Amino acid sequence: TFSLPLCQGNVVEQFFCEIPHILKLSCSHSYLREVGVIVVSVFLIFGCFVFIVVSYVQIFRVVKRIPSEQGRHKAFSMCLPHLAVLFLM
Repeated sequence: TFSLPLCQGNVVEQFFCEIPHILKLSCSHSYLREVGVIVVSVFLIFGCFVFIVVSYVQIFRVVKRIPSEQGRHKAFSMCLPHLAVLFLM
């Protein structure tokens, strides 16, 4: 996005420059760049989701190996609110 030529000069009338808005302001045909940004974003989001799921699976495996019932209950009571917030987002 930093190397795109803008049709109306270098001034962008926004405080936060979002990539789709900058691509709309550019003079070049940016269809492939838009597709590239979308593909990279999807892979990044999918990678983060997989990392979070694998992390929680590992946490639950470790918690299930805790020998005392009270320890498992305490660990699950700490993890489940975090998991609930994750699914609500």
